[in-house]
Amino acid sequence: MNPKLREAAGTLKSVLGLQTEPVAVKFLTDATQAQGYEALPNRRYCQMVMEARRGRKVVLTADNIACPAAAAVFGFKPLPPKLASGEMLVAFGIFGSPEAGKATIDSMRRLEPGEYAAVALSPLETADFEPDVVVVEAAIEQLMWI
Repeated sequence: MNPKLREAAGTLKSVLGLQTEPVAVKFLTDATQAQGYEALPNRRYCQMVMEARRGRKVVLTADNIACPAAAAVFGFKPLPPKLASGEMLVAFGIFGSPEAGKATIDSMRRLEPGEYAAVALSPLETADFEPDVVVVEAAIEQLMWI
């Protein structure tokens, strides 16, 4: 555990009045780097963030990620054709037209396919890695203080 990360987590929680933990996220080129992290089955990235906010150390790979959009963003899997075309987003009621859905999908930044093998998530205060990203979930007013 890194004392600077623990201090940063404490500062974020006290200044922002967070009810849950800030989440450290690390992109791993080798999934075995996530020793001791739980690979919960059939999970979406947002669900794994929630697990880490509540204190769990978890890892996502191509084998356990359930969200096709997140799988494509992390370079784990290609987008399914109906998602890439925007059709699936219309079927879910998210967009009114396939064109609007496709425009949003096309604008998503993505990591290179195969660049990373896993994404590790941990509460920031107990992270045993230097995070690539820190996720803070809070109300808009709280986030204005960052």
